[in-house]
Amino acid sequence: MVDPNAPDPTGSDDPDLELRTAVVTAEAKLIATYDAVIATFPDLADQLKPFRAHHAAHLAAVNIGQAIAAPTPAAPAVPSSSNAALRQLAKAEGAAATAREADCLHVSRWQFARELSLIGACESAHQSLLIRELA
Repeated sequence: MVDPNAPDPTGSDDPDLELRTAVVTAEAKLIATYDAVIATFPDLADQLKPFRAHHAAHLAAVNIGQAIAAPTPAAPAVPSSSNAALRQLAKAEGAAATAREADCLHVSRWQFARELSLIGACESAHQSLLIRELA
């Protein structure tokens, strides 16, 4: 049993380091996707920057003590219309929410499961808001 009062692991002492690394990579990819859409459609920046900021916060929260070298993914291709770009983001958010839900089943520390569930809920909310914007 893991002591709930033990300090957060920050590296090789982390039983969830592999999963934590995967989540850091996934959040970096979402940030890169938002950056690419914002660069292509600057008129969407006010709407999308808060979502991007949430992902930056997720990355920082998961990457305790900056123990994981966060990748800098290549910018993904962005569709030629803003609606298609919003659909792309909604799809990415939905996939991320589903992945965080699955991740919760594979963690060693309940604190990390709680964190992942909150991140997944945020991603699910982003997906819903993006879909609503398309309606």
